[in-house]
Amino acid sequence: SQAWLVRMAERPAMKYEPQLQKAAHTLKPILQLLADSRVLGGTAQLTFYSKDELLQEVERDTKVLNKDERLLIKQALLYQDVLVRDIMIPRSVLTTVEENETIGPLLLDRLHKSGHSRFPVIKDDLDHVVGVLYMHELVPLDPKAKKVSDAMSRKVYYVHQDKKLDHVLQAFLRTKHHLFMVVNEFEEVMGVVSIEDVLETIIGRKIVDEFDQYEDLRAVAKLAADERRKARDI
Repeated sequence: SQAWLVRMAERPAMKYEPQLQKAAHTLKPILQLLADSRVLGGTAQLTFYSKDELLQEVERDTKVLNKDERLLIKQALLYQDVLVRDIMIPRSVLTTVEENETIGPLLLDRLHKSGHSRFPVIKDDLDHVVGVLYMHELVPLDPKAKKVSDAMSRKVYYVHQDKKLDHVLQAFLRTKHHLFMVVNEFEEVMGVVSIEDVLETIIGRKIVDEFDQYEDLRAVAKLAADERRKARDI
């Protein structure tokens, strides 16, 4: 519906504002379609009786929307049917840290190699999460901080694995906390879900900040050239 798009556009986390603005712009034709029941690119009147019919019409339209725009619209229409458990990082592959671990080169290297930026802090096991450790908090860290417990955030949020993505997205926006522990009906932690996981499901692709990823000037320049070449080829 239009409501979720409006809420996302008005209250996004600053980091994801460009992606959400792009999504809102791309989804404008389909929102107009929903409003006036008019076929994309035409004037014939058409009533859609199901989401499947609307998706079929989007797939057939190749004049108004390009491939990426059709994918985004498809993901936007389907994402509310996806459950948290379908996109979470399962506990079997989670990178966690102990609250009493020493902050030093070994820990930082392990966390960096994981490819993630937020980590559950546990006491003995994953069913006892006591905080969340953020990589960016370790950069300006107080020299007096020796243990993970000195640097972690003690706010921990939970979401049930059977909740739909619309529910957890709203929870992310309300709490301004972007990593939730995923639990089952027995209060066991089954994994984690991040705001990136939800947004990647909505837009149908990985969210990558290329200029954060590459520190080499030549690599950044090549990336920009590749993007311009791709735009010309579309």
